[in-house]
Amino acid sequence: RIISEYLAGDLDKKRIGHYDAILTTVANSTSESEVKAVEAERKFYDIKKAQYMAKHIGEKFEGIVSGVAATAIFVELSNTVEGVVPLAEIRDDYYEVIERQHCIVGSRTGRKITLGDSVRISVIDADPETGRIEFALVTKDRPYVKYRGNRSEERRETFFEKKRGKYKKVLTENKNWCIIIT
Repeated sequence: RIISEYLAGDLDKKRIGHYDAILTTVANSTSESEVKAVEAERKFYDIKKAQYMAKHIGEKFEGIVSGVAATAIFVELSNTVEGVVPLAEIRDDYYEVIERQHCIVGSRTGRKITLGDSVRISVIDADPETGRIEFALVTKDRPYVKYRGNRSEERRETFFEKKRGKYKKVLTENKNWCIIIT
């Protein structure tokens, strides 16, 4: 409306003063409405995904770790469904979060799960009312990665000389060495 008034030459000082008085309020109201609409859209998709996954409880899927938090990791499936794996529910070890590296590491096994890793999950729960989907890691059919942190090159070579054949050395994106037990 303002642009058409301007193009038609109908914008006088009185109209400009009127718009100056109301535009900040109108812009803030519009922004708040847009935020509410985006939140409602996200909630709608979460509910629909939970309804879909409720039909697949107990099934296993491959997914990618999409987030690491203090108490859980998040896994996204190829169908865009994202669910939570609470750390307390991972039974094979006690996992600690290393925030700087966006990963969790098992204190006993040294298994490292990091952002972007492929993991196998099982659907445990899907609540359409809240949109929450809970997964559990399937660990029996996967090799695990031993976290070795930042070792000196000399220690790495000595370590692998002794263990050659059973282990495979891998350099991660964070320039940390990991061992894959085969």
